[in-house]
Amino acid sequence: APPVFEDAGGGAWNFISKITASDQATIEFTSKITSTYNHYVFVMSKLRQGASVGATNVEMHVSANNGSTWLNNSYDYHFSATTASSASYAAIASGSGTEFTLFATPTDDDSNWGGVIHMLDPLSTEVGNQFLAHLLVGNTPTSVVGGGQHFSGSAINAIKFELANGGNFRDGSITLYGVTDS
Repeated sequence: APPVFEDAGGGAWNFISKITASDQATIEFTSKITSTYNHYVFVMSKLRQGASVGATNVEMHVSANNGSTWLNNSYDYHFSATTASSASYAAIASGSGTEFTLFATPTDDDSNWGGVIHMLDPLSTEVGNQFLAHLLVGNTPTSVVGGGQHFSGSAINAIKFELANGGNFRDGSITLYGVTDS
């Protein structure tokens, strides 16, 4: 008899919200992170910076009051980058940053980026709020992998993405999912 496969259960991604960029300075998810899930995933798809923005960093900020203010300390992270056309390695890291610096954007206005960022147990006030990321950046693909924690003792309930130099996100989207435990 052929093998019988059963549903393993758990791990379902449940759609919460999608924001499509349209020449805007920030992409913010406020009032979306609740006690419903312990694991959230942000899926970035074909995001591009505005024309003539130039090279800059993409940053992620967290809030403990649904985005009324953004926490500006206690970000610990390390992200490594390798490019398809090179054997070189680059890293962005901080032991006490004012935001999560995810990666540097390419200087080419037509380059886009995408990938996933996992947020684990964001409402915990006892341990650091953990993030894991795997992103693909640019037309000559650069793989960015890393993670970090935010240590404020606060429950995180909002996330903001922005460009460090104040430029705009021209287009693309970020979709938020909640992951079911079982």
